[in-house]
Amino acid sequence: MLKRYTFLLFLFTVLAFNGFGQSAVMTLRPRYVDISARTSESAVLMTLSSYSSNDAKYRLYNGFNQYNCWNGITFVSATSYAAGPSVPGTPTSSSTFWIIYQRGNNNSNVAEYSDRLGPTYDGSNYRTSALTAPLSISSAFNLNGSFSAAPGYDLTQRYVVLGYDATTSGTLLCATSTALTTGAYILVCQVGQNIKRIEVRTVTNTLLKTLTNETGWTVTTNLGDSPLPVELTSFTARTVGSVINLTWETKTEVDNNGFVVERNSTGTWQKIGFVEGHGTANSPKYYNFTDKSVTGNKIQYRLRQVDNDGSFEYSDVVEVELAPTTFALDQNYPNPFNPATTIRFSLPTASVVTLNVYNTLGEKVATLLNGSLESGYHQVSFDVANLPSGLYLYEIKAGEFSAIKKMLLMK
Repeated sequence: MLKRYTFLLFLFTVLAFNGFGQSAVMTLRPRYVDISARTSESAVLMTLSSYSSNDAKYRLYNGFNQYNCWNGITFVSATSYAAGPSVPGTPTSSSTFWIIYQRGNNNSNVAEYSDRLGPTYDGSNYRTSALTAPLSISSAFNLNGSFSAAPGYDLTQRYVVLGYDATTSGTLLCATSTALTTGAYILVCQVGQNIKRIEVRTVTNTLLKTLTNETGWTVTTNLGDSPLPVELTSFTARTVGSVINLTWETKTEVDNNGFVVERNSTGTWQKIGFVEGHGTANSPKYYNFTDKSVTGNKIQYRLRQVDNDGSFEYSDVVEVELAPTTFALDQNYPNPFNPATTIRFSLPTASVVTLNVYNTLGEKVATLLNGSLESGYHQVSFDVANLPSGLYLYEIKAGEFSAIKKMLLMK
């Protein structure tokens, strides 16, 4: 038994030392890579997870040929792991990041990713991952441009520039990076390909800007300067009864037309309002929006920030959970009404609900609900185009709860 225990302990130690459970996966790579010069650039998206330490350094190589990889200061051709760039983020949980690299002295466009853990970075390879082989660009066209930046998205760092063959989704065709201080870039692609979308992302894969062209770019084009977007520093949602207050703050704004407020309570995003922006500003700006027509249980919100030129970016999604504490039936609105009105009610627990409408003689003229509903705030519409003017009663029953209210139809 002791020998068996010792063997299992040894096996577990070996597996742990060799990265058992850890992974380094190539998430995305362009179809085409320019190898026309040693300084030709491209990028590859890696996802690392479940590492035993956040202190890892990496390199791209083919045999003993090293790629020049950006380390935040310069491109380095790391012949040792200690000299290589550091993995950003937290690979102990998950880290997705773009490796910006140059061809360097490597005559091949096929490579492997490999990293080692600190502090000496001289142990066994912690994780090695072969990268898929892209196609070499034999005949090129260039998309030239630049990105100006307000404070917060400064130009002391490089951003990744990606070219896709569709205005949404599609195949990644080519990649490069922006230059320091100027934000300039040259996106090189294979002649015969059609770039319909350009994305600008941080090294940690945050989307900053999208440029689209329905007909696409197929020849060398100067795209000019494009400002990076509004920097949203906070976005929160808070419930007050059946009302939800949204607040957000920007640190800087460039050509900000405003914010489209979108809500998702049924599986579909819907526009519920618009808040005008401050154009261009270098000081914090504060915004708020009140949603008074909330229904459901768990509600999601997002902002679509729109520039003056029509380009837009989405914020992160915030979620709130509505939790009424009592059963209640609200007065319909509008009242009096013609020809339709809305009836709202709240359920603190999931219930079987019936909602009927009666005339003053006690005759049932409509059944609006008859079934199970989750807890939360709910509403139904009542269209009475075929009923005569007069006073009507609507009654709700949910478990042991019941209530009746009056409404007036005036045609």
